Amino acid sequence: LMIAPELRALLAWMEAPHVGDRTLARLLEERRASGATLDELWRLPARDLGAMLDLHPRAVEALEDRAIALWELGGERLEAIRGLELEALVPGDVDYPAALLESRRSWPVIFAYGNLGLLEEPRVALLCSADCTEEHLDQTDRLADELARRDVVLITGTNREPFQRTATAAKRHGAPVVMCLDRGFLQEFPAGLGQEPISAARVWDERFDPEVQLLLSPFPLDARWVARSGRRRDALMCDLAQALVAVHAREGGGMARECQRAVRRGVPVLTLSPAPGPDPRIAVVEWGDGPAGVAERVLALLPELPAELGAEARQAAWQREIHSFLVTAGRSLVSAVGLPLGWLVRPASGPLAQLLERSAPVGSKTATADTATLVAADATAGSRESARRMLEWTARLQPGGVLSALVPASWVNEARAAPIRSELLAGGSVLAVVSLPKAPGGEAESVVLLFRRGGLSGGEDDARAKLFAPESALMTRHELRRYLAQVAERLG
Repeated sequence: LMIAPELRALLAWMEAPHVGDRTLARLLEERRASGATLDELWRLPARDLGAMLDLHPRAVEALEDRAIALWELGGERLEAIRGLELEALVPGDVDYPAALLESRRSWPVIFAYGNLGLLEEPRVALLCSADCTEEHLDQTDRLADELARRDVVLITGTNREPFQRTATAAKRHGAPVVMCLDRGFLQEFPAGLGQEPISAARVWDERFDPEVQLLLSPFPLDARWVARSGRRRDALMCDLAQALVAVHAREGGGMARECQRAVRRGVPVLTLSPAPGPDPRIAVVEWGDGPAGVAERVLALLPELPAELGAEARQAAWQREIHSFLVTAGRSLVSAVGLPLGWLVRPASGPLAQLLERSAPVGSKTATADTATLVAADATAGSRESARRMLEWTARLQPGGVLSALVPASWVNEARAAPIRSELLAGGSVLAVVSLPKAPGGEAESVVLLFRRGGLSGGEDDARAKLFAPESALMTRHELRRYLAQVAERLG
C-alpha cells in the first residue's frame, strides 16, 4: 500500500511521455534502494532525474516544462482510483502477484479491482489464436465449463470471443475468474465499475462479484487500445497462469510463442492441436476424451489446493492485510515529521518480518538502543512476554519515532492491562487506536495501536487518541482493505 502522495507521484510519472515499464521499474528500484518516497523523487531537478533513471530526453523536457500540469493530472488520476476503488500494486507490496515476480518480464504497476486472493489459488488460462474457428470456440466454452464446475480460477480477458466464452462459463457456475484488460480502466469502464463486464454473462448475474472476480490492467488508467496492447494482455495472462491449455495456437503466432515461453519457465502446457513448435514438453491431448477428461488432465498439472483454504486461510489473508497497514501507517507517520526511515525495529521471524524485509530501504537493519524511528510489532499472542518485548522495542525509539503495533483489544480496554498502558504513556502519546472486527476464523478481538514517543509538540491531535471503529462486526478481506484505506485517509 502506498500513501496518497506517493501514489499521486506514480500516476503523474505514468502520464509523462516516454515513461514506460522499464523506466517505471528503474524508478521503483531507486525508491527501494534509496528509501526516498516517490513524491520526494518527483521533486528532484529534472536533469538529475534524467541522469539517475536514464530518462528519454522528451521525458526530461516534460518534467522541466510541464511538471505542475503532470502533478495535477496525477491528482485527477488519484481521484479516479479512489472513485473506482482500485488497487495500485507495485513489486514489494504484500498483494503484488508472486507469479509476476518470477516472470522475466517487467510488470512495474498493476491496477486491480476485485478479489486479489484469487491469485493465491490454482489458476489456468485457455488460449485461442485470432484465426480460431467455431469448433475451437465450442471447445473453449465446454472446457471452461468443466473447469469452472471444479472451482478452478480461470485466467482470461474481456475483449475477444474466446476470452468472453471462458468468463461466461465462470459466471454460469459462480466460479472464480481473473480478467486481464488490454487498455486502462477508464477506457474500459467509462461508466464506472459494478456491472458484469462481459455482456453475455449478465444473463446469469448483472453485477460484478468482487468475491469471485478480479480485473487487472498493466496499462495507465486512460490508456487506449493499440495493436500491441493485446500482446501485453496475453503476456499477463500467461505469466499469471499455473497451467496453460492451447485450444488453438497458430504456429508462429503470439499464443504459440507464449506457450514456448511458459514451458521454458517450467509452466505445464497442454494443447488440443499439434504442439506449438512442435515441442516435446507440450503434451497433446485428444478432444475425444471429452471436456471432462481434458479437465482432469489439467487438474493433475495444478498444485493442490492448500488444506487450510477455509477459515485459517481467510485469517492468514487478514493478517497479511493488517501487517501491510502496520508498515504503511508507521512509515507515513515517521515521514510526516521528517525522520529518516533507515533504522527500524522488526521481529526476527514471521510474516511481518518478511514484509519488512521486502519493504525496508537497502542497508536498514535492526536498531540498537535509541536509534529506531519505527517499530512494527505483532503482539496478538497477548502474553506478558509479548507485552514486555513491545515495551522494550518502544523504548528504543528516537523522539518522534512511531510504534505501529497489532495488540489484543484487552490491552486497551481492560483494567488488568493498566500497567502496560501506563508504561507506554509515560514515554509518549497514543495517536490512534484502530479497532478491528473479529477476523474470519479468529478467536479474539484486536486493535492497531499507533504511538509516538515524546519529544515533539504535535498539538492537540497528538495529545488525544483517535478511535477508529468499523461499521460492520465481520468483514471480508476486501471490506477490511476498504476500511483500513479510510483510516489511512483520516489519519492524513
